[in-house]
Amino acid sequence: MFKSTPRLSTIILLTIATFDLVTTLMWLHEGQKEGNPFFAFLASHGSLALALGKLVYLFIPIAILEYARTKRPISAEIGTWVAVAGYAYLYVGHLLMLRQ
Repeated sequence: MFKSTPRLSTIILLTIATFDLVTTLMWLHEGQKEGNPFFAFLASHGSLALALGKLVYLFIPIAILEYARTKRPISAEIGTWVAVAGYAYLYVGHLLMLRQ
């Protein structure tokens, strides 16, 4: 049986994604609109559709990165940190934009 300890980079990526999902659902509940057209389409079908879509959109790349980690661990780790940096940049940028 394959056992692996989750990497800090993966945990941080999942944490950012969770914050993004929760705050998106909160904002939609307050009457805000989803900015991403694909996720706006899913949101039009309900919160569950949006949440499932965001989770699938997250878990597929993480699964690919975790598989890549078995073949090229350094490249996968770098890729995960790049994903963390990109997601954090977009998320924080969005939060700052909403404050204006």
